Amino acid sequence: MDALRAAAPGAPMRLDARLGEPLRRTTLNVVGTLPGPASDVVLLTAHYDHLGVRDGLIYPGANDNASGVAAVLEMTRLLKSEGLHRRGVLVAFFGCEEEGGHGSIAFRESPPLPLADIVANINFEMVGQRDPAHPESLALT
Repeated sequence: MDALRAAAPGAPMRLDARLGEPLRRTTLNVVGTLPGPASDVVLLTAHYDHLGVRDGLIYPGANDNASGVAAVLEMTRLLKSEGLHRRGVLVAFFGCEEEGGHGSIAFRESPPLPLADIVANINFEMVGQRDPAHPESLALT
């Protein structure tokens, strides 16, 4: 643990580590549905990967983007508790978004239903912090 040095409270931590050969990574998307009577759906998405360590700095993933995943899970729970809705809900959690949007690209290239059936996509990203320039608003992408 000598390579891990604590920084000032609230500041990123610094990690000194040797870089090796690039790794080949495998990721998965996680997809689920709440069916509705119509064939069209609303898509709720978030990514579950995070930046990790970049240039020796540790970026914890609680806000980017565990907060988005938690928001989608809670939204799904609430929608399910209300019973059947006019439209179905498709829920997707993407992997490898921080490394180039690979999970969402794979979803687009091989969707579980025709893309034309998706009437809206609400993507939850970093809902754990407010924009200092707009503290009264909640930002969603």
